Amino acid sequence: MNQTTLYDEKYASFLTTQCLPTNRKRPIVILYKSKALKPFATLIMKKAKRRGFQSIFLFNNSEYEKKEYLDQTKLKDIKQESYFDLSHLEYCAKNSGFQLQIETFEESYPKKIDPAKEEKASYLCEKQLNLYFEYTSNLKCPGTVAIYPTRTWAKKLFPELPVEEAFIKLYQQIMEMCLLETEDPCKAWNQLKENHMQTIRKLNQLKIKKLHYQNHLGTNLTISLPENHLWLGSFEKDYFGNDFIYNVPSYEAFTSPIYYQTEGTVFSTKPLVLHRHNNYIVDHFGLEFHHGAVKKILVDKDEDYQVIKDFLNTDPHARYLGECALVEQDTPVSKTNTLYYHALLDENASCHLALGFPDTIPGGIEMDKRSLLDHGINTSSTHLDFMIGSDDLEIIADTNKGKQLIYQKEYQGNSLKVKCKAHNWCKSEQHLLASCSYSKQQSRDPPQ
Repeated sequence: MNQTTLYDEKYASFLTTQCLPTNRKRPIVILYKSKALKPFATLIMKKAKRRGFQSIFLFNNSEYEKKEYLDQTKLKDIKQESYFDLSHLEYCAKNSGFQLQIETFEESYPKKIDPAKEEKASYLCEKQLNLYFEYTSNLKCPGTVAIYPTRTWAKKLFPELPVEEAFIKLYQQIMEMCLLETEDPCKAWNQLKENHMQTIRKLNQLKIKKLHYQNHLGTNLTISLPENHLWLGSFEKDYFGNDFIYNVPSYEAFTSPIYYQTEGTVFSTKPLVLHRHNNYIVDHFGLEFHHGAVKKILVDKDEDYQVIKDFLNTDPHARYLGECALVEQDTPVSKTNTLYYHALLDENASCHLALGFPDTIPGGIEMDKRSLLDHGINTSSTHLDFMIGSDDLEIIADTNKGKQLIYQKEYQGNSLKVKCKAHNWCKSEQHLLASCSYSKQQSRDPPQ
């Protein structure tokens, strides 16, 4: 048995025993990000069937392959039964099932797709997706997202190695990140859960009102939190009270800020990958917030400014924060000192913030958008993580017991790979976001 097969067997066994629900009558849908992942998804399905699960479906949700199909197919020949038959997802949602999503890095499709074809594809999916999103958002049909390597991805990360060596190196790193190279992976995950839940409990007991971030790069940012906010992690309960794991791997604790009360400036410490812009990479940038909204983009290049501005104009609330996350120091992901070009890994290497959703308040999953806004929760349809952790980052919390230092990492000199100083990152006043075309009528005015 070769190394890849050994890893596959070990990883698939972990996912089926530790991530799938205990109720084996619940339908399972396994989504995989590319054709290269289908053999691994099939292995998981076989193991799940041996454990007694009866209704198991495989679904290819590759964006690249979907766009390739649209590009190569005439408009009149685009059929629902190709990439747009979501009946298995709809069935899973209706019957309180469970979704296991196998993620990987995927290159952007190199061609622009005919808008008429994209509109038809959207129409074919819309009705089934509405029900699916309703049930997944309220956790009646929860799921786990797990990462898996491909040879294309490995070669991108380790171009100096032969393809197979690069693949095994990436796979080994993922196994270590997922604690599957330990002597007893189940025991290691139980210990991780215990430690993580203890951290979550402590954060929730503090009743934090504000978080203040600062470091030597120029980050000086204050974030306000809702009075009844909750800190969450990857170990949670679904709508019916059953335990499940959000992400594999995961080392973050996160919550939602009051979207209209962020003030100050923050600088990134890792490159930002914008997947919706053909995996465009912004090496370093800063954002200046006022009344919660991004008011200034601090960058070196005009192209960087344009792609960030385009993202912020996705919808009326994309320019507001929706998440602040604390990540333990020296996680297995951060120890690799590698940019993986995938948020599931990169966000577990550093404290980070996110523009866009989610919500983390009691009863939030049952609220409509108006109610969420009234509670100060961002309702954007999009989400973009960016990393802000540095060797000297300090986070001071305004708590029910006064001010407390809740995060500090000893500064170790020039270990950060930052090429330019923060105060030089804004080239000119043209980088004021307020100057871009964005109607005030589109956005909800912050409460006074």
